[in-house]
Amino acid sequence: MKRVKVVKRKLWCRFPVGGIFFVFFLSFSWAENILPNPSFEIWLDTIGIHMPFGWLTSELIRSGSAIKSTSARTGQFCVNLLASDTIAFVTTTALVRPGASYLFSGWAKTQNPLPGSFTLQFLTILGNPIGNPILLPVYFSTNYREYRTWVTAPESAFFLVCALITAPNTNTFVDDVTLDDTSYLAITEGKKNFSLLPLLFSSSSLKFSLEKGENVSLAIYNLLGEEIRRVEFGFLPPGSYQWQWDKKDNKGKKVSAGIYLLRLFTKERSWTGKIYLPE
Repeated sequence: MKRVKVVKRKLWCRFPVGGIFFVFFLSFSWAENILPNPSFEIWLDTIGIHMPFGWLTSELIRSGSAIKSTSARTGQFCVNLLASDTIAFVTTTALVRPGASYLFSGWAKTQNPLPGSFTLQFLTILGNPIGNPILLPVYFSTNYREYRTWVTAPESAFFLVCALITAPNTNTFVDDVTLDDTSYLAITEGKKNFSLLPLLFSSSSLKFSLEKGENVSLAIYNLLGEEIRRVEFGFLPPGSYQWQWDKKDNKGKKVSAGIYLLRLFTKERSWTGKIYLPE
């Protein structure tokens, strides 16, 4: 038990100060969102480090506890957390802006009833924890299940540590862990196949473009994180598109004025943004 407590304390208090900047710079060099290598497709095996690029895992303290697996939700690889007599974990760190809002999403599957949880912890610039960690418990699921939440960075926040930590004697697969900045519309410049044109702040019109054909979906959420509208566009060929929201929810009821969050996504990627509905 003492060993487990020491590992947890290092994860939140001591580890980020020593390794946080390494992970931070990698995140901005390689990731579509602000987390590096979100689908664990890049591994450092070729240089003798058995960890996914941009992430730290419990392989540092116990060999075989966080291994590369082909049981992925998307792509080729994921992380398999095999906790035996101590915990197993995978973690990374991102730079955040004070007061900004972020959408966290992680996918996991396990045959254990309650193996552990996704954990989010804001840190100061010195690596000190701010408040209590945000926990998203992982539940039994034979297929991948999404765990999602919105968080707002406190005024003193500088980093956000994202992790999946599992208890002893559990077996869990994790894939597609992302952190999107929802304070502004995410925009890509066409090199990622899927690009989003800027949204007018007072408009209910969404414009986007595709470089190749894909199945596209749209979800709209209120500020409580509740999904109020889902649109399945189906397969769309390459080209530019525009969708006008009729300001109604899934039941056909007109929604009230205010700010809503959008998530436009395909099987392998997603983009988020805000939309404002005036009176």
